[in-house]
Amino acid sequence: MRVVEVPAVIHLNRPFRAYLNLTNQTDRQLGPFEVSLSQDETQLEKPVGINGLQTLMLPRIEAFGSNDFQLNLIASKLGVQKIAGITALDTREKKTYELVPEMEIFVETD
Repeated sequence: MRVVEVPAVIHLNRPFRAYLNLTNQTDRQLGPFEVSLSQDETQLEKPVGINGLQTLMLPRIEAFGSNDFQLNLIASKLGVQKIAGITALDTREKKTYELVPEMEIFVETD
């Protein structure tokens, strides 16, 4: 799973849309998937989180296929931040895939 596009300007505490792509690199169908932000116990508040519904359901992906989707995110800290911790859980196989690579963004005030 990777980030395809984010806005050039991201403002503190204002929702923004990130475009992502989940690719199946196997020779069989995978999914369906639950996309969410992993809950890391060491960090109570993530600098970039999901705004709105905390879980997004994606349909099955055919062998060697891909699915483009979007998430509404919100940044809660200024400066250079990472979009990280977004995971896709294959609900059938119970296998988790992470966002690779993490993406850095710059968050500014209004």
